[in-house]
Amino acid sequence: MHKINKRIAVESLLFPLVVYLVYATYQVIGGFLMTIYYVPDIVNEYESVDYLQHKVSFGVVYRLEWGGLAGGLLAWLSLSWVYYIVRYWWKFKRQR
Repeated sequence: MHKINKRIAVESLLFPLVVYLVYATYQVIGGFLMTIYYVPDIVNEYESVDYLQHKVSFGVVYRLEWGGLAGGLLAWLSLSWVYYIVRYWWKFKRQR
């Protein structure tokens, strides 16, 4: 059984965190730019609101509280594990 390399383990925990932070920053900047450049079209929007209020009579609202948190944690751990395996394999391959 192989010994756990602490440096690679720390890298494998920080790498997904950086990926998620870059993704979240991208989403925030995209939302900010869409907010700045949004021009409302009041005449055409009334028709869609009227349709939603009077024609659509069914639907389900999904709330992702603990499931979303657990899914995010599972994705983070999975990405960490994959990064650790690839990084460990790369180090082992270079030592040969």
